[in-house]
Amino acid sequence: QVKDAESVSVSATLGIAGIDIVGIVSSLIIIPKIIAEHLFPTNEESNMIDMVKKMQANDAKIREIIFELDRKKEITRLKKQGLLHFSI
Repeated sequence: QVKDAESVSVSATLGIAGIDIVGIVSSLIIIPKIIAEHLFPTNEESNMIDMVKKMQANDAKIREIIFELDRKKEITRLKKQGLLHFSI
């Protein structure tokens, strides 16, 4: 009976060790995969393109606003100097 108890104990220990090894191996495979998915999303390129397009559109709007403000300042300056008698 002692040998039966020892074999059961050894079997249980090996079973637990096997489960632990499978858990460690699977975590070594799955965790890097999950990290890679978050670090390098599959749609990263299209997101980058969209972001650049939005930045360019915003830059164009800002340039238009600055141009219009500069034009109004120049008109005001010319009017004050008496060089412009009508609005453009």
